[in-house]
Amino acid sequence: MTDDFKTSSSGKLSLNETDFNSFFARAKNNSNNAFLLPEFDKYIINLESTAFSETIEVSSGINSTIYKEEWRGDLVGNLFHPTETKPKGVILHLQAMLLQDARSICLANEGFVVLELGYNLPQYGLEQVYTRKSFELEYIEKAIQRLLSHSQCADFDTIAIMGHSKGGDLALATSATFPDKIKLSIVNSCHLASPVFVDTTYFSNGQNIRFENNGCNPHQLLSAAYKDENGFLRLKSGMNETVTINGMNVFKIGSNGEYELNYDAMNSEFNGFDYSKINKLYAFQSVNDPVIGPTEQTTKDLAQFIFRDSEHEVEFLQCGHLCSIPYIPVVDRSFMSFNKHHFILDWSRNKSDESKIKEAEQISYFYERVKYILNDHFQ
Repeated sequence: MTDDFKTSSSGKLSLNETDFNSFFARAKNNSNNAFLLPEFDKYIINLESTAFSETIEVSSGINSTIYKEEWRGDLVGNLFHPTETKPKGVILHLQAMLLQDARSICLANEGFVVLELGYNLPQYGLEQVYTRKSFELEYIEKAIQRLLSHSQCADFDTIAIMGHSKGGDLALATSATFPDKIKLSIVNSCHLASPVFVDTTYFSNGQNIRFENNGCNPHQLLSAAYKDENGFLRLKSGMNETVTINGMNVFKIGSNGEYELNYDAMNSEFNGFDYSKINKLYAFQSVNDPVIGPTEQTTKDLAQFIFRDSEHEVEFLQCGHLCSIPYIPVVDRSFMSFNKHHFILDWSRNKSDESKIKEAEQISYFYERVKYILNDHFQ
């Protein structure tokens, strides 16, 4: 993007931290991708004005401060660990559908061993999530076992798990199923009642566990969508319109014409996440997120209802859905296809420059909180 940069008489450009972060927050993505840094290694920042042009290369640190080990085969993921320091702890990281790497790389540079585990990657032989009969937790269990047997993890017998979006609900299901191996869970911008797209199951070691899915599958998205003037499928308030429990929408239009939490749905019997089996959980919910809820208040109402009898911690962020990486511009809208159906999906209600700057500040705060929680846990 371009901005009104001013240089000194010698041609030197000086930007303080606030101005630089503001510049980043207002940047636009030219390719309409939801994720700006898929399988991040390095990226380029072009700074331009009428009197100034500069290119900055931002490197991941791979092969200098951290190592990267690719897992391809029955398990798909990227493992990162520091090159010269003793690891602080071990993290299994489940991102939103893709191998994005950037947050894993950041945390590896903080001194952690981090496995970013892929699970929705047909290009690597994994079936797409929304076409499966269920998501089998045996896959993640196998990843935990292999991770803890790695030479970099010799001093550890338990892990922390992190998850964003769909990766967040998988992290919750995994934490409730394997509490002996997972002592800390951090999730953000995910559905807290139960998984989306398909059921999550575990039928090994004498257990019979099924977490029922509560919507957002392609059929429900198609049923709720309308076509805009350009022929793209859209959702009025976002993907949250298709979140259901026992056939009832979790969010409904109240008598005053405003969205509200549907307590009939929330109080009905369903096999959702069993939070009593999760050791320690920090949930960060993005309240300007059309995926999670139609309004800030409904997002808060849902989280507070779920954690009403729990000691787990929930914090609310003034962010949209894609808020996992600090300092990187956040996409508020992008294309997404389900087979032959092409959607334009909204990821954030933060559209103005002012709200994007505040969003960037919240994402930075969130990342600092994550680092603090991890360091405190593994000390």
